[in-house]
Formats: sequence, structure tokens, C-alpha cells
Amino acid sequence: MTGETQTEELASEGGWAESLQRQAFRALNAVVRPSIQRGLGSPCLTPWGMVVLEHTGRQTGRQYKSPLLAVRVGRQVVVTTVRSERSNWIRNLEHQPSTHLWMNGERRRVRAHVMNASLGRDPEEMSDRMARPLFTALRAMVTAGFSVSVLDPA
Repeated sequence: MTGETQTEELASEGGWAESLQRQAFRALNAVVRPSIQRGLGSPCLTPWGMVVLEHTGRQTGRQYKSPLLAVRVGRQVVVTTVRSERSNWIRNLEHQPSTHLWMNGERRRVRAHVMNASLGRDPEEMSDRMARPLFTALRAMVTAGFSVSVLDPA
């Protein structure tokens, strides 16, 4: 097998490209996570900013902390990913929705409501709690390929 053929196979399976992307995110997260967890860049003065989401690995049971962009909407916090279902944190939240969020330097208990294309449905309890325009916008994001999680205070 030629080097070019191996590269094409790995890329098509998400092999080296996915691995490289994962390594880059881990390196970046290791640098920025401590500052964000202490409250730097939190959505307090503006509705958007950075938060740290704790989540439990669905296969390993390990605890992870991921820095994410977030938008505060009332008491809820919306986090999203352009990597859709490929993001481990979104898949972990689907498996274990009860978790914690670091925002403004404080650890808060939250419950995650995940919306993505693979679910094929909206979380039932979210339609009653969320303002219709926000719910419609989130549904449009899912249609565009994003995965979204709405974090409710627990």
C-alpha cells in the first residue's frame, strides 16, 4: 500500500485528521481551561463568554473539563459545537445529562438538554421552558449541523 493510499484511508475514516484535531483541542484546553474555570471571560457582564463544562466519559467513567463558548439566556446557558456529534462532551452529555458547569469562578450543578440531528427529536421538557424564538433558533442550528446543549440550573 502506498503512503498516499494510507493517508487517504486514514483521512476517510477520520484517523489521523481526527486524531490531530483531538490533540490540538487537548493542548489548547490545557492552556485556557484554568483561567476560564477561575472566571476569566465568563458571561457575566455580557450574555456570551467562556465556561468550563464538567462531563463524565460514557465509556471510561473519567471526569473531563472542557472550555466552551456559551450564551447566557436568563437562568439557562447554551453551549454548542460545530463538530456536532463528533465532540465527546456532547456525546457524554447525552449519556449523563446531570453534571456541573464552571461560570464566573463558581461551580454550579446543571442538567443538560442535548439537541442534535441524530436524536431526531427535540427534548420534550425544553419546549415548555424556553421562549419560542430561542427554541426556533436552536432548532435551526441543529438543522445546519450543530449540536446544542441547554444547561438548566439543577
